Amino acid sequence: MPNRAININPSPATDNSSLPMDNITFVSHSSRLYGASRSLLELVKGLKAMGARLCVVLPAEGLMAQALRRLAVEVFVIPFPCWVGSPEQAAQRNHRRYGIEMVVAKISWLLARWGTELVWSNSSVSPVGALAADQRSLPHIWHLRELNGESQGFAFDWHESEVIALFNQSQRRIAVSQLTRVHYQAMGCLPCEVLYSGIASAEELKARSAPQPIHQPTRLLLVGRVMPSKGQTIAIQAVRQLLDSGYPTRLRIVGDGDLDGCRELASQLNILDQVELVGFHDQVQQDYQWADLALTCSINEPMGRTTVEAMSYGLPVVGDFRGGTGELIDHGITGLLYDGTPTQLVTRIVALIHSQALRERLSNEARRWVQTHFSREVYLTRLLEMLRGPALDH
Repeated sequence: MPNRAININPSPATDNSSLPMDNITFVSHSSRLYGASRSLLELVKGLKAMGARLCVVLPAEGLMAQALRRLAVEVFVIPFPCWVGSPEQAAQRNHRRYGIEMVVAKISWLLARWGTELVWSNSSVSPVGALAADQRSLPHIWHLRELNGESQGFAFDWHESEVIALFNQSQRRIAVSQLTRVHYQAMGCLPCEVLYSGIASAEELKARSAPQPIHQPTRLLLVGRVMPSKGQTIAIQAVRQLLDSGYPTRLRIVGDGDLDGCRELASQLNILDQVELVGFHDQVQQDYQWADLALTCSINEPMGRTTVEAMSYGLPVVGDFRGGTGELIDHGITGLLYDGTPTQLVTRIVALIHSQALRERLSNEARRWVQTHFSREVYLTRLLEMLRGPALDH
């Protein structure tokens, strides 16, 4: 496969007014407004402000398509399959591969009609953007946002050598965390560049108010898709222990997925009244404003956008030390880490309940850190420096 270089005439280091490519097509795997989609929205806002002409290919209509159209971004809905699946989906591998071959021709035709200069896959769960770019001899960027592989429970349908070859023919491999970079390079990928996602404009981040004095009962918040790897059951068990230790507590879980499993566990522990399962909605700012403390219980989070969002609202965050969360929380400075067990999670929560000084210190440091490193403006500046620099192909 050809190794095409992105043709960039570097601008002066102080000039952030021009892009290396004007016509960019994003291929995004989800029409929902979870972390990857919301991070793409921030990128789109920044690029549009710089005059880029953008379109986005999505596999279905949904909240993401609506949000993009409100930004006056053209959306093309072309259903396409993934190239990863759980063990339970192994029987569908051949069907998924055939579906990928069928849809690549459609996307390739779209790229030619729209005048695309750069294809940007906003996910590693489907190769359709990379394959279509190859057909049109266009430069391609992989934005690696997921930890795919057998050890993560979502194995690639294709032989690993095929997967690595497709990753490596692209001009950029952008990882959302050091953990993600290490994961893919260990598979055989050429060097990946790390770029943490922006979550809001600098003005929006400064306007977010710190939480009020802690409520009674204490309000805990966990945001994210409900599934075993996200650790909602750990949080539910922690609530039972907190109540048994005399700490009135209420847990709000925001996200769709295995709500029945969480509801069943809460029922078994006799805490249905203390666990609120609100499902998915796109107004999570009201949940951050409701909460006293935020939890991140995922055992293998690639980056953890919701962790950074909670920090931006001044919420002290208690997070599992594993995965990308350990990169986001400086223990005792911007948040607290725990060892993955409900017992230590409870210990961290109790420490925060008892110490207003600790809550305020973590809140202030976390807000300052997010405003410094996770604004849309910082994100765009670092991205442009990356795109204008030499590709890490060797």
